[in-house]
Amino acid sequence: MLGARVAVIRDGEPTRWRRARSDGSYASANDPRVLVGLGESAAAPDVQVRWPSGRREAWEDVAVDRYTTLIEGQGRLLPEATR
Repeated sequence: MLGARVAVIRDGEPTRWRRARSDGSYASANDPRVLVGLGESAAAPDVQVRWPSGRREAWEDVAVDRYTTLIEGQGRLLPEATR
């Protein structure tokens, strides 16, 4: 979903943050998918998503080298972050 913030978490590596977006210049085409390069890592990462609704969810051991569709309401619900 556009506006979602995605965190890709791997052991011993910095968290990689991405945002689902479609913005760009006038009359351009943009890919709204969130693509994350993991380098040489073959380990399945954990993924956390903060949806535009404010809901936070997590998925564990997400498959690498393929597209995975994460759907709001199907992940493990995370507690609200303190501000």
